[in-house]
Amino acid sequence: SILVDAYQAAGRFTLLGTLGHKFAGSAEGLVLNNVWFGEIGGAWRFSSSTSGGMLFDLRQASHDGADPARDLTIYVSHRITANIKLQVYAYKGFSDASADRGGGATIGYGF
Repeated sequence: SILVDAYQAAGRFTLLGTLGHKFAGSAEGLVLNNVWFGEIGGAWRFSSSTSGGMLFDLRQASHDGADPARDLTIYVSHRITANIKLQVYAYKGFSDASADRGGGATIGYGF
């Protein structure tokens, strides 16, 4: 894959975007398409330790006859300490190639 990420900060708000191309390769009996994908969204800094945002992902169909993927993710991230960050997220799919809905949480530790 190749991709380009871009962002533009304006005060507490940051506009985010990604554009990329994924090279699928091939396997015997399986024909996959190389696909373009992208993401657009924004993040809001609520405080020095808490932020949240929304991202909309789009991806071309990976094979003929399949739907393109369309997903919306909403997240909140909170820095618990200088080294530990907690993030929770929920997502909703808008095509047959996307999961209907989901969510999760991550805890990260930075050295």
